[in-house]
Amino acid sequence: MNKTPDETLVTDYRNGDASAFELLVRRYQGALYSFVYRAIGGGPDAADICQQAFVRAFVNLDQLTDPAGFKPWLFRIAVNLVQDQYRADRRRSAAQVANWNDSPAVSASAFDSTMAAEERERANQLLARLPETQRFTIYLRFYQGLKFEEIAQVMGSPVGTVKANYHHGMRRLRQLLATATESDASGM
Repeated sequence: MNKTPDETLVTDYRNGDASAFELLVRRYQGALYSFVYRAIGGGPDAADICQQAFVRAFVNLDQLTDPAGFKPWLFRIAVNLVQDQYRADRRRSAAQVANWNDSPAVSASAFDSTMAAEERERANQLLARLPETQRFTIYLRFYQGLKFEEIAQVMGSPVGTVKANYHHGMRRLRQLLATATESDASGM
């Protein structure tokens, strides 16, 4: 893969090198698709939303103030489009929204590799029960490997808020897991 920094590619594109944007698309299409696919629960809308995100990035690239921040900016566009999708279809079930494990474009992260398939499925069901901001924060941290500062850019929130969402989300996940484990044990 091309190791040219995003900042250089954005600058090159702004200076007339159309192939530079193509390299940005190739660099982020898998990660962006994975995020959108999991966030909306799969289906053909995921590819459409990704395409819309890249089109909006292409059209508005001159508005990006920090070329080094292309990745969080692109993910912010995708988050906005996903939220638009939620508003357009409020009947989507929480289980469908959080069916993140079926994404074909995800490489195994440290988080994924330590959990058995059954545990990942349980985690996905529990993640679906979190508020959207906590769910997205945890997803972007674990599955995309973003730093808190990058997540803050994506979510349009201060870093402290992102850290709080992460902390509260993880605490809530632990509570939900403990409750689910207790109910599984009592059902035996």
